[in-house]
Amino acid sequence: ARRCHGTGQGDGHTERDLASLPENALLTLVLAVVFHDCGKAPSFENDADRIRFSEHTHIGDELTRKALGRLKFPGAVTDDVAWLVRSHLALVDYPQMKLATRRRWFGDARFPLLLALAEADARGYPDPDTASLEPVAADYTAYLAQFPTPPAPPLRGAPAPVSRRSADALRVRERRLICASVISFVLRFS
Repeated sequence: ARRCHGTGQGDGHTERDLASLPENALLTLVLAVVFHDCGKAPSFENDADRIRFSEHTHIGDELTRKALGRLKFPGAVTDDVAWLVRSHLALVDYPQMKLATRRRWFGDARFPLLLALAEADARGYPDPDTASLEPVAADYTAYLAQFPTPPAPPLRGAPAPVSRRSADALRVRERRLICASVISFVLRFS
């Protein structure tokens, strides 16, 4: 992500994303911000008309799983972070989404983290624009008023639940040290 970004603004994008997070951000979200574009370098394509990063979210999912596995993160944390990396562009299509698709996203316990990741990603550009996320947040708030607890997932293909016993309980200083190690690891292998 450091060497190539879709806008040509690779240097500093992830750092700006991280800087936009609140001090008390969950470790899962911080790791998702660090890894969200890690699949861009291996998916780089220079077509005649523009630079593309086809499948960078799926490649990023795989790289995230490998890196967090090697760093011995709990499986629930790894699953949640990889899901966020794979899903981080889903809200780009929000205006065209059918109501049932929106409700499926809203019903996932990780959706607030996905929304926070999308906002951090938007803030990582030189001219941040988070206006497109305002209707998403408003619709999600309305959804929560109608369905206060997310509905039970289907029996097959159910997403992994967000772990309450994850590394999110770490203190801010410890999280910063872990993130610095992860960033160093990612930059070494990207």
